Amino acid sequence: MSEKEHYYADEKAEIKADVQTTSAVGSVAGDDPVLLSYTHKEERGLIRKMDFALLSFSMGIYITAFIDRGSLGNARLMGITKDVLHGNDKNFSFALSCFFIFYIVFSIPGTLFSKIVPPSTSLGLGCFMWSAGAAGIAATHNPAGVYVCRMLIGLGEATFGLGVALLFSFWYTKEELQKRFGVLISGAGLAGAFGGLIAFGVNSIKHSKIAQWRILFMIEGFPGIVLSVMLFFMLPTYPDAKSRYFTERQREIAIARMAKDSIHEGDNGLDMRGLRRAVLDWKSWVMCVIFACYCANTASVNGFFPTLIRSLGYQGARAQLFTVPPYAVGLVVTFIVTVTSDRIQRRGYLIAPTFMLGCLGWALMLGLDAASKSRSILHARYFGCICLVSAAYATVPMIVGWVTANTPSHSQRAMGLGMLNTVGQCAAVGMSYAFPIKDTPHYRLGLGLNVGFTILGAILALAMTAYFKYENARRDRLEGEVDQSKLNVQEDFDLARGFRYAL
Repeated sequence: MSEKEHYYADEKAEIKADVQTTSAVGSVAGDDPVLLSYTHKEERGLIRKMDFALLSFSMGIYITAFIDRGSLGNARLMGITKDVLHGNDKNFSFALSCFFIFYIVFSIPGTLFSKIVPPSTSLGLGCFMWSAGAAGIAATHNPAGVYVCRMLIGLGEATFGLGVALLFSFWYTKEELQKRFGVLISGAGLAGAFGGLIAFGVNSIKHSKIAQWRILFMIEGFPGIVLSVMLFFMLPTYPDAKSRYFTERQREIAIARMAKDSIHEGDNGLDMRGLRRAVLDWKSWVMCVIFACYCANTASVNGFFPTLIRSLGYQGARAQLFTVPPYAVGLVVTFIVTVTSDRIQRRGYLIAPTFMLGCLGWALMLGLDAASKSRSILHARYFGCICLVSAAYATVPMIVGWVTANTPSHSQRAMGLGMLNTVGQCAAVGMSYAFPIKDTPHYRLGLGLNVGFTILGAILALAMTAYFKYENARRDRLEGEVDQSKLNVQEDFDLARGFRYAL
């Protein structure tokens, strides 16, 4: 069977690409349209290379980021509060919130920074900062030192934050993004599992002149520093930039693939019209609230999950070890949900039930007696832990994929993704104070808030799905059938004739 050729924008629905011979990525505004044809085999080969070059590094980034972000929760069980934070639970909560404060303040500038400079520079710099901050905690001797290091981690991860999602949107089509986001976010589950295993191993060290929590931060911080150096030199940037991974032919195909559904601005800076569209669009703010519901859940898991496991009666190294299975299950759930979403090309339909899975987990932890010694109740609460961790990580790739699919301009997308973090992490700051020691072992405040956030997230996801479905139907009635290959979003972005929202 012969290879089927693709052309963007011709009358037979084959794929033709109008590629302007400038440094702009995927520009379709040229006066001299160029017809580019390529085979399925060529496209598959390109995608395999993209997965190798982009996913491998991005997974490494994500794993180190989430290990470093959540390590303070494990260190709490090893005595960091007593040794450095003067035994004050409020100091621990403030150390957690220092990360989120800097993450919030620099989320939009950090994401836009990834649009202004090559992603290899922005992500490499961010990775170096958060890894150095994590390793630096090992050398601290007072609360101020911990606060500064946590701020550095927040600053670095804001530079990284959703910059990886922006990088993926330069290379992958709407239909391909969801699965890649799922694989990427599964790195958070791996990080949780690895972090728990590392903490278990460190906690098993009985005779050391160095405090266990200091060893933990050294082990978890230094690998990211090595990775950051590799990113500067080895991470691909834009399809139109020379790369060790792709031939000129493959870069041309990459540009042509993306030209059909995005405005590609390349490395030409920011389009102020796209920034304004993101800020003034009410839908952006609703998506931010949905993301805030996810952030509240994840912040609770990152900062207090080992504490919740300890409330089940596990102590010391066993408490660290029992954090691993929920993360492992969460990794599988995240992959299944995102693959399903990718296959059926639906986001909101799956975000809502995933939030409700989390609601079940938090409700079990809240409703069942934490002081009970009944094995059945302990098992049910541990099942709740598995549910809440699985949901916490499975929702984010679909939310990010939803926003990415519905923002055709890179600048609009960069601002929209930055807004997600800025608004969303405000909820995370509040959750840093929701599990005080005085609430042991019930933690009704923190658990109750998480139940509320999951319900709100599910309701808003269903509401936005209904709105997008209504709006698409309205545009179908007004515009009739539109040839998507002729879609031009250059001027009106998601309001352009022929544009349809992803559900």
